[in-house]
Amino acid sequence: MIKTIAVYLPQFHEVKENNQWWGQGFTDWVMVKNAKPLYEGHRQPRKPLNHKYYNLLDHSTMAWQADVAKKYDIAGFAFYHYWFKNGKKILEKPAENLLKWTDIDMPFCFSWANETWARTWSNVPDSNAWIGDQYEETKNQENSDGILLKQGYGGKKEWKEHFSYLLPFFKDPRYLKHEGKPIFIIYKPDLMHSLDNMMEYWKSLAVENDLPGLYIVANRADKNAWSSIDAQLQMEFDDTGFPTEKSETGVSCADYHDAWKSALTRAYTIAGRDVFLGGFTDADDTPRRGYKGFSIKNASPELFKKYYRKLVDIALAKGVEYIFINAWNEWGEGAYLEPDGEFGFGYLEAVRDIMAYARTAKIDTRDIDKEYAGFCGQSGLQIHDHKRAVKYEKFFRLLDRWMCNSETGKKVEDFFKELHLTNIAVYGNGALGKHLDKSLCGGDIKIQYYIDKDAELFRCHDPRGYIERMFPEVDAVIVTPIAEYKDIRQKLKEIYDVPIISLEEVIYDP
Repeated sequence: MIKTIAVYLPQFHEVKENNQWWGQGFTDWVMVKNAKPLYEGHRQPRKPLNHKYYNLLDHSTMAWQADVAKKYDIAGFAFYHYWFKNGKKILEKPAENLLKWTDIDMPFCFSWANETWARTWSNVPDSNAWIGDQYEETKNQENSDGILLKQGYGGKKEWKEHFSYLLPFFKDPRYLKHEGKPIFIIYKPDLMHSLDNMMEYWKSLAVENDLPGLYIVANRADKNAWSSIDAQLQMEFDDTGFPTEKSETGVSCADYHDAWKSALTRAYTIAGRDVFLGGFTDADDTPRRGYKGFSIKNASPELFKKYYRKLVDIALAKGVEYIFINAWNEWGEGAYLEPDGEFGFGYLEAVRDIMAYARTAKIDTRDIDKEYAGFCGQSGLQIHDHKRAVKYEKFFRLLDRWMCNSETGKKVEDFFKELHLTNIAVYGNGALGKHLDKSLCGGDIKIQYYIDKDAELFRCHDPRGYIERMFPEVDAVIVTPIAEYKDIRQKLKEIYDVPIISLEEVIYDP
């Protein structure tokens, strides 16, 4: 049976960091209340029904949300989870309170928003900045580039600390599970170059703690790029997949019909039992970004209901179990199911009606194929060209980051020292392998030997024994062909009992 999960923003309460960065008393409600219409017909400001500008630290607020969700057939919430470098947490109190408030029946899982926080939301001088004219560009910044909280992953010590924090949530009976495994979403897996090593370690820790494992979901990414990913989530639309135009004041706008058609076509293309789908109510981030924002026109509960049914039809035809809606309460981005002063409970009523429809609907997959197949063709040449372009882009970005690290005094060997890795083997002695050799030359980190796909050990009957007899022990193997990392890693794991690390992880996480 299809389940609707709503994305949940735990921002609506004060934290010391937001008070320092944006002014005393700041929550997302500040932006929502201060928003102004920026073009003719612009629906701003958005107001919650009965002016319910709630505080998420109040028990009554979360109890109300849970009751409303259950009444309107929302099966659970995907809480944004924030965990930064060196275990820094923020906006964690609503989830921690929920863990204690066992009387609130609110099924939930976590979506790790694993990206660095910077001051991009206030990069406008006009009234729709976070705190308008009070914004001070350099105040309380870690450095001059505007970074507020740096994302970082560390090694096994840090990974275990993070898992230990999450474990009580995973064991909570309200935590959403797939085949008994806690569902954990990674918002931007492409930024996480240690993903396979970290998630495989987490899964082993889960088993050690009497869980059958973890069910790891990659958001907006190809799950086949990693060996540790169990499913992927195609969250809502891709804003490059439909036409946009500038309003008379410069706001980038799109039509609701076009955005949903893009989302549905993409959903049909990739949907499956291990590919979850995403829908949306509306989108308008001008409260955060002002005239540089993005706004969808003509949204309404009636149109949402029409298109959500189409999304559910695709899910039924393709065997999809979960649909994630953006969002339950992203008021600052115009994406919310919660009742507002204009439409009341209209969006929630639409979800309830479509979920009732889904329980008895009989879908002819031929009709679904006929409606969408014509939009989804892609030639083998196009696919080949796309993969080649991605490969070269990854190569360029890595070299660019490597140069930036060098220019700011960050050394490659710092990565290895932080993880206490002294002796390494390197897979691949091409251009990147030679650069790595030069970077480590004369330092404390020793490259004991190089291997590649043509190496004798890959053809011998006992590669592990061959290595033990012929080569010194190493603490890790570094893979320099970054585009082929997944396949190489799987092969090396059959041979080595040490970490297999992509060069991307070395360069991006110094």
